[in-house]
Amino acid sequence: MNGLAFLCFDFLCFALFLRTTPTASMNSTTGTLTFEEEQNLLIGLGAIGIITTISAFIYHVTYVLHFETYLKDGTYKLKKLWQPFNLNLLVMAISMLGYYVTFIIGLEFPNDTNLQILLLAINDFLIATTEYCYIRYSASRGLGIITRAYPGIATTLKYFLKVVPFLLYAQVFPATIDAALRVSGREGVGAVADVMCIAEQVFSCVAASATFFFDSVFMAGFSRFIFGIQNELKEEMDPTFLVIAKFGVLSSMAIFMALGFYVAVLAAGVTGFWYNVGIWCAYFMTTVVLVLLIGMKISIRIVAQSVTGGGSDPSKRATVGMGKSTVSGTVGKTKNGSVLSVLCQNSSRNSQLPSAVGTSTGQPSGMTLKPGY
Repeated sequence: MNGLAFLCFDFLCFALFLRTTPTASMNSTTGTLTFEEEQNLLIGLGAIGIITTISAFIYHVTYVLHFETYLKDGTYKLKKLWQPFNLNLLVMAISMLGYYVTFIIGLEFPNDTNLQILLLAINDFLIATTEYCYIRYSASRGLGIITRAYPGIATTLKYFLKVVPFLLYAQVFPATIDAALRVSGREGVGAVADVMCIAEQVFSCVAASATFFFDSVFMAGFSRFIFGIQNELKEEMDPTFLVIAKFGVLSSMAIFMALGFYVAVLAAGVTGFWYNVGIWCAYFMTTVVLVLLIGMKISIRIVAQSVTGGGSDPSKRATVGMGKSTVSGTVGKTKNGSVLSVLCQNSSRNSQLPSAVGTSTGQPSGMTLKPGY
């Protein structure tokens, strides 16, 4: 279910940033508010998004520093903050913060065409970064599971992960060239700028397709693994999976709401104030997804601690299946350990996932599989 949320979010982002920058008319479009009042209200909404995103960012950093970097000898290991799982959430928050900043800037200068084109290039970069963080996030959590569920596809993913940055960021270059040509004001560059505009749209489609492919494989593999465990263990199912399912449902609901706002705006053909309100609602729902992902991470850790008896002491980091689990030939079947030993690496030893579940095969250069909190 959580993979479904990621998948829907990819298409939402693609739709939002494909030639959709904040727009406003110099005339009121509500009929009851003046143009200045509309602008102030929209800027206030943008500020709410900024405050929410910054709060989520600060909370996540504080939580990681307190619970994941504190060692038993009383020292801190700050590099834990830069583990892929944590870093992806932080970069996602920064990218989302950029959405609201460009939203407000676009409102402040509604008739500056060159600025709007520049904002589009910036948004392309932000969405590419967000998509890449999702792929890194998915790989750090579930690449070993994909290897177990679909060994043949894992080889394809190995090569895909090497080229995906180029696929995602390809859209940024034509958008940047387009913006540079138009902002320069030189004569005779209109035709080239038009070509760059088309190229940007094509590469945006390529980026969306690449993310769709990865998320589809991830969702299918993760679902197959989970359902396999349910069939084998039934009442012995690890309680943390209930947490994942719960937050996955909430994330999916938030994504569908975001899609609903965006589709409603397009279907109604609204412009000006109501267009920007609809776009902001779609933005904010994606921020809600970020908050839910952080909440899921924290809840998994709390449940894991309750299972292992780790308590709330930050020096007792939750570890599930501390190297005692071996995986049988049946998918998801474990011996002498928790089910999550398949999903989480031994944090006390900084080891990889069990070789029977996930190896370095299909793992991109420089990427290591980290604990699933």
